[in-house]
Amino acid sequence: MRRFLIAIFLGCFMLLLFRFDSLYMIENILSDKLTMQTRAVDPRIKILAIDTNSLEKVGRWPWSRSIMVDIIDKVASQGAIAVWPDILFTEKSDEPLADQALADVVDKYDNVYLPVYFELKSVQNIKSVYDYEDLKSPVVGIPMMRIGHINVLPDHDNIIRRINLGIPTLAEEVIPIIDVRIANLLLEEKSRVSWDDNHNWYRGRESINLDSNLQVGFSYASSAVESKFEIIPIWKVIERQIDPAYFENSIVMIGPYASGLQDQYLTPMGKTPMFGVEIHANIVQAILDNKLYTRVGDSYGTLLVVLLTILGFALFELVRARWGIILLFILVIGYSAVVYYIFHAFAILLPYFYVILALIIGYICSTILQYLQEVKERNRITGIFGRYVSKVVVNEILANPKEIEVGGIRKDVSVMFIDIRGFTPLSEKMEPEEVIKILNRYLDLCTKAVFKYEGTLDKIIGDGVMTIFGAPIAQDDHADRATRTALEIKSNYELLAEEIQKEYGFDVNLGIGINSGSAVIGNIGSHDRLDYTAIGDTVNLAARLESNAKPGQILISRETFARISERFRCRELDPISVKGKKDLVEIYEVEGEIAE
Repeated sequence: MRRFLIAIFLGCFMLLLFRFDSLYMIENILSDKLTMQTRAVDPRIKILAIDTNSLEKVGRWPWSRSIMVDIIDKVASQGAIAVWPDILFTEKSDEPLADQALADVVDKYDNVYLPVYFELKSVQNIKSVYDYEDLKSPVVGIPMMRIGHINVLPDHDNIIRRINLGIPTLAEEVIPIIDVRIANLLLEEKSRVSWDDNHNWYRGRESINLDSNLQVGFSYASSAVESKFEIIPIWKVIERQIDPAYFENSIVMIGPYASGLQDQYLTPMGKTPMFGVEIHANIVQAILDNKLYTRVGDSYGTLLVVLLTILGFALFELVRARWGIILLFILVIGYSAVVYYIFHAFAILLPYFYVILALIIGYICSTILQYLQEVKERNRITGIFGRYVSKVVVNEILANPKEIEVGGIRKDVSVMFIDIRGFTPLSEKMEPEEVIKILNRYLDLCTKAVFKYEGTLDKIIGDGVMTIFGAPIAQDDHADRATRTALEIKSNYELLAEEIQKEYGFDVNLGIGINSGSAVIGNIGSHDRLDYTAIGDTVNLAARLESNAKPGQILISRETFARISERFRCRELDPISVKGKKDLVEIYEVEGEIAE
C-alpha cells in the first residue's frame, strides 16, 4: 500500500511539473537537439541584407521610402519569383511621391509581397483564434493573396521555435504567415499549404497538426553564425555592382541585417541572435522540406508523463537496486528511441526531459525504499539470529535471506544437545549469584565453540543447550562441525570442572548427544513471537542420546557415525532402547579426532 501511495505521489508531482512547464528551459534544450537539422537550402532563396556596410554607404536608417521602392522595382522587373521586404509600410511617409511610387510598383508587379502585423492582446484566451487589438496593414492597396503576417511569438525562454500559420481577421479572412505565401510559390500545386474555414491546415493532402496555442514548430536549416542562405548586401544592388537580373527566378527577401536595427532574435541554433529576415527564410525552407512538427497535446502529454512515472517506478520495484541502474539505462534509451521515431515518422514531439526525470526519480525512490527495506530486514535477521549464530553466519544469512522465510523447510542437519551432569545438587549448595556465575562461564565456552564452527545456538534451557549445524546456512560437513564443537567444549569444560572441584568439592561434567538427519527447520510460532528451531525425529533422538550419555561422554547415532567415521575415532557401544523407538538404537562414543 505504501508503495502504491508513493507511485501516486510521484505521478501527481510530475503532473504538476509538466502542466506548469516548470522545467521548460531544460526540456527545450533537449528537444532542440532533435528538432534542429542543419541541411541544404533552396538556392532560389536570396536575402538582400541591409547590413552595416549598406548603412555606411547609403546613410542612417530609416532610409527614404523612394530608395526601397527603387530596389523593389529593379528586382521585381527582372523576373524574380517574389520580392518581399521585411519592412512595414503601414504609415504614410513624408514623401507623397514615394508613397505613390510604392503603390504603382505594387500595382504593376504581381510578384511583390508586403507584410502585415497583428497587435495581439497581451492576454490570450486561445480557443480557435487569436485576439488582437489592431491590424497594421500597408498604406497602399494590395490584393489579399499578396500579403502575409510577420507575427512570430517566442517561447518562454525568448527563443523562436514556432509560428502561427494563419490569423483570422475580424472579417473572418485568414491571413497566413508571409512564409506560407512565399513557400507556395516554390512548391508544386499538390504540395502547397492550404486551409479551410474551420482553421484546419494542410500541406497537400496531409493535415498539419497545430498545438494548443494554434502554433506549429519548424526546423531551422541554417544558423546565424554560418548561414546557408545567399546573403547579398543591398548596397551592391543600389550601386549596380550586382545586376538585378541576377535575381531572376529567385525569392528575394529584403530585411535589416545590422545589429543596430534591433531586428535580431534568439533561435535554437546557438547563442548568436538571428536577424528576422533570415528567420523567415528558415521558415520558408522548413515548409519546403516539410519540416514542421507539433508538440503532443497537453492532455496526452500529461497522461503520458503520469503513466510512465508510475510504470517506471513499478518496474524498478520489480528488480533489485543493483539492477535498477541497468533498467534505468534501458528505459532511457528505449524512450529516446520512441521519441526519435515518433518525431520523424509523425512530426509529433513527445515530452522528453519530464519523462526522463520521472524515470530517474522513480529509480532513486525505489532504490531508497529497497535500501530501507534491506536495513529493516537486516535488523530483523540480526534480531532473530544475532544471539544464536556467529557474525559470519549472520552475514551469510543476510546475503541469502530466502533461507529464513517464515515457516519451515526440511533440511539435512546435525543436532547437538549438551547438559551438565551433577549441576542440580551443586546449585542447591551454592548461593544463587555463584550458580549464575558458573552457569554463565559454562554457557560462554559452549557459545564460543558453537560460533567457532558456525553452528546455530538454538536454545538454552537451564543448564542444557541445543545447537544446530547445517541451518540456516547449508553446510555439507555439518556432522564434522558438530563433532569438533563437542570435542572442543569437552576439552575446555575440563578446566572449569577442575576449578569447581577445588572450590566446592563437587564433580561436575558434561553429557553430549549428536544425531544427523532430516529435520524441519524454520521460524516456528506466531507472527508476534517467532522461534527459529528444528523439530522432528532427528532432534528427538539427539535429545535421547544426550540424556543417556554418561559424564564426559559424547554419544552419536549410527547416522552421524557414518558421516564422520573416517575422520574421528569412535567406539561402538551396546545398543540402547529409547522412548519412541521400537528397535534398539546403535550408538557410538566419540573419543577424538584422527590425526592427519
